[in-house]
Amino acid sequence: MGRNSVFKYLDFSGCNRNFDEIDAYMNENILPEPICIASWKEYSYKPEVTVGTGWSDNDLYLKFTVRERTTRAKFRMANDPVHLDSCIEFFIDPGNGSYFNIEMNSIGTVYLGYGTCRADSRPMAEATTITSLSSIGREPFEEKHIKEWTITVDIPLKLFQGTPLHEPGGKAFRANFYKCGDELKDPHFLSMFKIESAHPDFHRPESFGTVVFEQP
Repeated sequence: MGRNSVFKYLDFSGCNRNFDEIDAYMNENILPEPICIASWKEYSYKPEVTVGTGWSDNDLYLKFTVRERTTRAKFRMANDPVHLDSCIEFFIDPGNGSYFNIEMNSIGTVYLGYGTCRADSRPMAEATTITSLSSIGREPFEEKHIKEWTITVDIPLKLFQGTPLHEPGGKAFRANFYKCGDELKDPHFLSMFKIESAHPDFHRPESFGTVVFEQP
């Protein structure tokens, strides 16, 4: 894969840890990385997408920034098929050979799955424990032009209890970051690490890259 992505340790001592403070802290302390690989020639459109990553004693944090031709957010219920909307995604193997797929549309509707492959992955009720702050609010809308949108995501570490990811400091894991929009006027499928498959498929743990968690 050629490189690692690093989750920076975030020292929130003395911080209320509300979303506005978390968002500001990430803006000041984390250098975003691009999600820019289009692995399939027939889907060559590439929105501008970056993600900043960090972790604290209790949570993982992701901040996505997206510039795309059009944006859509139709789905509003947990575990709806948000990949059909403007969607950001994070898949990670917590160290046991399976993986969590965390998918979220631009207004923060979450799909959470877990399994060893696409056929085996099952939705989880714990999707509701993943929270976010979106720059464009929470109300669903049909496809329209939005110059830029951001979303900051809080994933509780207790979701990974019983795996090495529950206490990630100093450890490395296999993961990938994605941006898609299956039903947009300009469908696209971007990843941070290249995917080897004949057709668009994010459920490819063999194509995950390495993410490293900074020591506290």
